[in-house]
Amino acid sequence: MKGTQWSGAIECRAPTVAAVAAKVASGGKIDGAALEREQHAAHGLAWIATYVEALRQLASYARRLDGEGRFGEMESLLAHFERKERGRLRVRRVDVDANPEIAERFRVSVVPTLVLVKDKRAVSRLDGRTSAPKIEAMLEPHLRELAAA
Repeated sequence: MKGTQWSGAIECRAPTVAAVAAKVASGGKIDGAALEREQHAAHGLAWIATYVEALRQLASYARRLDGEGRFGEMESLLAHFERKERGRLRVRRVDVDANPEIAERFRVSVVPTLVLVKDKRAVSRLDGRTSAPKIEAMLEPHLRELAAA
């Protein structure tokens, strides 16, 4: 796992905060009129901050798995898809031993199992280890539907 995969996005946070602060704050305090005038910049900052935090957490998770010798092909594939699909897809890993109620709810009997959850219900699944093309085939119709919405 390469740490530099995330560095560009993570490094953009501080200069972005400084740029928006320069537009909306004076003397360390937010100016309401300036914030109103620069609301697109403020919303952009909120989006970037959320995106960077998600990347930071995903990178931390990947480093932790890598350090434990558990960052395998499946984890790499999932990290790739989450980066690729950004705001349209959130990947969550569930420890079925620690969360048996979730495993039961989504009828997980094989580890790993990928369950695509949409509006709090499972709409597709892959049981057992799988490949990038199979994951893409599972996700593609749902991502296409999101793009059309």
